[in-house]
Amino acid sequence: MKPAQSRQLVLLVLVVALPAWRLIADCSVTNLALTPLSEMGFATYSNSVGGLYPNGANTRPPAHDAAGMRIATNEIVPLFLHPAMDALLDPTSRIVIDDDRFPGCTTGT
Repeated sequence: MKPAQSRQLVLLVLVVALPAWRLIADCSVTNLALTPLSEMGFATYSNSVGGLYPNGANTRPPAHDAAGMRIATNEIVPLFLHPAMDALLDPTSRIVIDDDRFPGCTTGT
């Protein structure tokens, strides 16, 4: 490899690698001095009241809770590719969500 080619290769690596290096997450800068929604209560941010639910509340309204339980117990069922297989389904079966998109993260529990 000629010296001019090796300089071009080094320059290309620097042009590609340096911007990519800046994309790595910097977890040391996580405090932005912003109050989480769940801790705002009736305080406002951009003309919106805090809290996870209406009126600054952090607990589900009874109507939301009842609707969620109704949907979860009556409408969410495992499905097979063939309808005849549904009859073979054990009624005590469980639906499991396996989220492995972020294998390096921990739940903290």
